[in-house]
Amino acid sequence: MQTAFFQDLYNILINDPALQAVYAPAPVRARFNLANQDEDFPYLIYSGNFQYDDSESFACGTAFITVSVYDFRTNSARCLAACNAVKNALNRHLYQNPGQYRVTRWYLGSQMNIPMNREDVYHEELIFRVRFYDESLSSQVT
Repeated sequence: MQTAFFQDLYNILINDPALQAVYAPAPVRARFNLANQDEDFPYLIYSGNFQYDDSESFACGTAFITVSVYDFRTNSARCLAACNAVKNALNRHLYQNPGQYRVTRWYLGSQMNIPMNREDVYHEELIFRVRFYDESLSSQVT
């Protein structure tokens, strides 16, 4: 389920028209978990933590998905525009991949500026709380 979820999230991010407009003429660069050491700015890093409910409904759970936006400090307005595009693409939306998962809804939990050890880099972090239903687990028991 998580592989399909993160592949779908990647596709949502790189194909979002608002994000493409922010980064034009360059393509949207999104990386899972870590960026390359010499990654060109701007770019996104997305990752997450899935926690399954410890109850009768073992296929349900909550995920905390982090999307970090990196850019040069001189382009902080572009970084914030990218954050707004990510929020508009994800916050309070429903996504599903039949047979794999259903996401009941994304909720923006926090947005914060993260201090960096490089003064020329701007880092904004968005954390979403996501309720999900893992259909791949439920199909195994029915």
